[in-house]
Amino acid sequence: MTTASAPPVAAAPVAAAPVTTPTVRSAARRSLFWILGALFLLLIAAITMIVRGSAAPAGDPLSPTNAAPPGSMAVAEVLRQHGVNVVPTDTLKATHAALARHSDSTLLVFDPDTRLDDVQLRQLEESTGNLVLVTPSFSQLRALTLHLGQAGAAKTSALPAHCTLEAANKAGTISGGGNGYRVLDSGADATACFSSGKGIYSLVTSRGDIGQLTVLGAQQVLANETVAQRGNAALALNLLGSTSTLVWYLPSIDDVAVTGLPTI
Repeated sequence: MTTASAPPVAAAPVAAAPVTTPTVRSAARRSLFWILGALFLLLIAAITMIVRGSAAPAGDPLSPTNAAPPGSMAVAEVLRQHGVNVVPTDTLKATHAALARHSDSTLLVFDPDTRLDDVQLRQLEESTGNLVLVTPSFSQLRALTLHLGQAGAAKTSALPAHCTLEAANKAGTISGGGNGYRVLDSGADATACFSSGKGIYSLVTSRGDIGQLTVLGAQQVLANETVAQRGNAALALNLLGSTSTLVWYLPSIDDVAVTGLPTI
């Protein structure tokens, strides 16, 4: 922001002020953005829990429009407040349309009932350069990569980042629980974070020919009832807020392939 200045007048020489480069200013603004965002998210989560309470219908887990404890309205609203265009979708057709409209986008897919088949998943991967799969099954991983696999349950104790991924380091430590995953190919271009020991991780990113695939086993970092714990909020915001648009896709029964039941 610029301010009006008075006409120049003669003055005694003074020492040159430190130069703040655009890069430094941008970094400072980004840091302040996520600090304020995290604080606002904690407020939203607290209000959600107080107003809705445990008597409210559970609704769809991790839905960005669900304010009940299992939902994810808190994360979605904070992202919107800070300029991220959050687009909820529940059909494959609507998801492809949203991705076509917004080139700079992240696609989050949470499909606990495995309604999408291998072909549908590959089509989604081809439609975005930044795909986030939340607690994917064995068959869902197999459809997209041979480098990652399931590894059982993650520890329920606090999980430190212990990796080089920026979003994970900003979170520091997240609450435990959820699913664990492992890197099957040591030569893969992958980064694994939040270890539960013995090669079990709650967050793994893998760079492929099409784009970046992120596997998030710690779905608790997105839920209203647990987002305020430890560094959950910071991980959610930094992981999902890196692009101007976030397409948040929860597949519905309408997406089940007509050729048969979804694979398990």
